Amino acid sequence: EVLNEDVIYSDDETESAFSRTLRYEAAHYLQVTFTMGDKYRPKDWADLIPLDSVRAGYGPFITQTVQPKGALHHSCLEYATPAGENLHFVNQQYKDLFHRRFPHCVDDLEAMTPSGAVPNFGECDDGTYPVQACAPNALMCANPEDTPDQFVIFNVPLGIDYLPAGSMFLDQKVHVQLVVQAYNVDDDPSEITKTTLTASVPVIPGGQNIFCDGIIGRADLADIARAVILIGSAHDEGELSRITIIGEDEERIANTKLDPKEPRKVSASSIESGLMTLVVLGNATYFDNPEQRNSFR
Repeated sequence: EVLNEDVIYSDDETESAFSRTLRYEAAHYLQVTFTMGDKYRPKDWADLIPLDSVRAGYGPFITQTVQPKGALHHSCLEYATPAGENLHFVNQQYKDLFHRRFPHCVDDLEAMTPSGAVPNFGECDDGTYPVQACAPNALMCANPEDTPDQFVIFNVPLGIDYLPAGSMFLDQKVHVQLVVQAYNVDDDPSEITKTTLTASVPVIPGGQNIFCDGIIGRADLADIARAVILIGSAHDEGELSRITIIGEDEERIANTKLDPKEPRKVSASSIESGLMTLVVLGNATYFDNPEQRNSFR
């Protein structure tokens, strides 16, 4: 979920809004991709991947999954019909929480963001408002109607905070098993060929990404920090005047707009005039005030 903050962290006159990803209650899913042979096509009266064949779980091996949370379960059936006897999608509220982590449109943004920080992602085609614009637009358990390039993408919903802790020993893996059914264009179209696909993906430390922080964070740095380049070095305070400093006052070298700059010549009178040091200075009004960065907690 995206949180917006409208606090101005820099000394600039223009106001800035900051978007952060809510790091808990993450929606985890597994994306399966594969290609089919040129002779195979999905039937118009049968799903390419029967939803009741899709099973997912985690553990060292597909035959040795972690009970009960990581047990192999019919993830697409649970997703389609939330119920109390399900392992993960136990009710509609859980499914709605899962959906809110992906792009969707709502009629009332303020109702979705009771804190008052309303994201501004434009408008949807029907006049409603998009939420989570920076997250991947992934449809779960959606069969392709056609495969002109023979390439298939299928998203398997796992659940909220589903993934196990990463391991460098590759002993924690997410497993998925599903059936693919299609017909051969050279054979009787009423006949269907079926095969079972099984995949295991290891979960490793550092192997997870937070989409919104990664996309929006690239535009935030210039507003909460500034960078300067020092040319030369100083042995003591008396030699500071020999150093050339680029980036002081109104000049900014960390310009996120990527405006082209004319090359310039610089020099220094210190003994190490060829030494170049990049210094990033954080804005104290942001880094020294925890209340202004509460969404990092």
